[in-house]
Amino acid sequence: MPSNQNFSAFFSSTEECRLAVIDKDLRPMVAALRHASGAGGIVLFTSWTHIPHVSELPLYLHVRWPDAVPWLSLNASWSVVPVLNLDDSLAYSVSESSARRLEARRTRHMEQREQERDFVQPDWEDAFQRHKCDLSERLLGSKCFMGIDRVHPTGRVVKGSRPVLGRYTSHSEYRPHIQVPANRRPGEFGLRTLAEADVVLADIQFYRGIRGRKIVSSILGIREDSAPTVIVAASPSDLLGLPMDIENVAETFLPVLPPPVFIGGGVVSVGGTRLSAQRSLDLALEGLSDMSGELDRLVRLARAAWWSLRQAVDNYENRELARYFAALERLQNARPEEASMLTYCTELLTATAADVAIQQERLDAAVASIIHEEGNGQLLVLVRDQRTALSVEHSVASVLGIDTKGLHELGVTTRWVGQRGLHRSYERAIVIGYSGMATLDAILSHRVKNAQLVMDPLEVRAAWYGANSMIELLKSVGQSAAAEPLESLMAALEPYVPPFADTAELPIGMDVAGTTIKTESNEIDNDFRANAGEVTLVFEDGTIMTTGQHTRFEVLGAAGGHTTVTFAENLQIGDKIVMLDDDSHELFSERRIAMLDAGVLKEFAAAREEWLLIVKSVYSENRPSLRKITRVLAERGHPVTYSTIRSWITFKDIDAASTPASWERFRAFAAALGVSLYEPDLRRYFDRIKRWRVLHRKAGRDLARAIRASYSSRLGPLTLAQIEREWGMSVSQLMSAAQMRVVDDIIKCEEEAYVDI
Repeated sequence: MPSNQNFSAFFSSTEECRLAVIDKDLRPMVAALRHASGAGGIVLFTSWTHIPHVSELPLYLHVRWPDAVPWLSLNASWSVVPVLNLDDSLAYSVSESSARRLEARRTRHMEQREQERDFVQPDWEDAFQRHKCDLSERLLGSKCFMGIDRVHPTGRVVKGSRPVLGRYTSHSEYRPHIQVPANRRPGEFGLRTLAEADVVLADIQFYRGIRGRKIVSSILGIREDSAPTVIVAASPSDLLGLPMDIENVAETFLPVLPPPVFIGGGVVSVGGTRLSAQRSLDLALEGLSDMSGELDRLVRLARAAWWSLRQAVDNYENRELARYFAALERLQNARPEEASMLTYCTELLTATAADVAIQQERLDAAVASIIHEEGNGQLLVLVRDQRTALSVEHSVASVLGIDTKGLHELGVTTRWVGQRGLHRSYERAIVIGYSGMATLDAILSHRVKNAQLVMDPLEVRAAWYGANSMIELLKSVGQSAAAEPLESLMAALEPYVPPFADTAELPIGMDVAGTTIKTESNEIDNDFRANAGEVTLVFEDGTIMTTGQHTRFEVLGAAGGHTTVTFAENLQIGDKIVMLDDDSHELFSERRIAMLDAGVLKEFAAAREEWLLIVKSVYSENRPSLRKITRVLAERGHPVTYSTIRSWITFKDIDAASTPASWERFRAFAAALGVSLYEPDLRRYFDRIKRWRVLHRKAGRDLARAIRASYSSRLGPLTLAQIEREWGMSVSQLMSAAQMRVVDDIIKCEEEAYVDI
């Protein structure tokens, strides 16, 4: 059995090994602090690497490296916020700690750089001098050297116990201590007490707790500008929202570790209707936050539930939606009138929760991205939460015919944003959804070099703007090198960022009585329509289009830009324009016309069909020569082509038939064919057919405008609801009838050129 002396030596050696690991983590931070001025805010930026032992820093600078930071007093008092995470299992040698502090005092005295209270001996050092026999070989925990004092909302400080050394100390001597908030609501007096410490240490690495961040913000607002405040941040997102002028800390914004390297990636687009659906939710919640505190809370819960539902990959119970309904039920019992204002919002959330297609689309895209990901080595799958991680793992394993354990053996690791634990490095990642800047932080904290992001358009836009916000912060403090991985990530997102577009409520209703009919003098038959100046557009996919110079095109803006409407003659090479897909547009047009003819245009469609049957009957009975009818019309001042006459008489079906466009030509045609009708009856047929034709054209234009507007997410929520109700078409169906094309070349009519296809 080993002797006590050997055991003590073994234990001491083990502790030194453990402390050496922490030394490695804290040494870069202390090196950065050494070069700081010791006044005002000091930001230690760890470049997306979480350093787990930051809370040990006050103790390290007290007993292990007492003279490492020249501007810091050997007996500085500390406040650590928002939380203190000391490792109680660590042990420090009492004799070695005392010797280090004695050497630090001697050095400072000889070099004449002592700080306030440097030569005040702490109570535990005095106790060690008086009880060396008992304490020389002791290895003690951090709380033995520095008391952990808890500050309550009233400002009352409850001193923490100090095991072992506390029995030997005298209450009349200086007592080293660290102050921490007693709870998450420290109150005004408690905050002031915390802010009065010599040094405040705020460890906010990837910290997302709302109350904890409020504590840090409040102390920064109270604390004097000249007092040293050490802020440890792993990401620029940790600093956003804090009440500090970031440009004023440019000199003390100190990178501790080198930034990661992000090479690039791409986006797998899902949820194409997200932007339009988002506008419906915004309409449902508009103005409610300002009406009462309860409604404001419901609005925030509704938006959280909405984001969660749009990112779901299964139909399991949604926690955010459950929170919303629980809060809504309480409001219904207390203030039913206010609760009724959320009816439309509740309908949207309920419909989205039941929309299995949205969930399945995202899951299918995620599974396909994982299975078809090329490359060697470990693959990280980054998801929203643990529930999503389980669903994705089981789906991928099921497709591959293995269990989840086999999936791990293949090198696929699934983690969720904010998951605690050691972050290892991954070459590649599949990122499913966007959960705020924490998603970007997770990508970079895992040192991912290539990432595929499965996101909808709104998530892509939010991610792009999140990266841009962090880049702006880093560049404002002169840290361009630290911003490089974010710039690479932003460049990977940029081609997929939807442009901003002003929403519009389109007048798509069919007002049969109110639609204006052009006078006959303005109407020209298609046979003799003059062509204006033309422009030939060549697109990157090889297709060619010739159109009028004043034809208007919807041009999609670059990332962060706005959608604009431009004439064909003003288009530029590289412009992304919204075009109708001919096949889909024709299909939807036929559906829309059929609905109109069976509904509001039923009377006019019946009159047209009746007229065409009369023409067919007269022609079948008399069998006149079509060429003779063509000559007769020409002699009477109405020249038309032979093919036009055929479309008026010998049409194969009613849908393909046409009729004369003007009243004079309509009447002359009836006389030439031999139709025996009184002129008032003939005029009634003409007027109804003309109104039918004009309203058909309006319906076609409305459909084309709606398709283009849906593709660029410009349709307002009221128009969306009207289209679904009256047209029987969803936003996703409309979007499928449009496509984006990139202009590769522009040839105007005055140029003589051949288009090489």
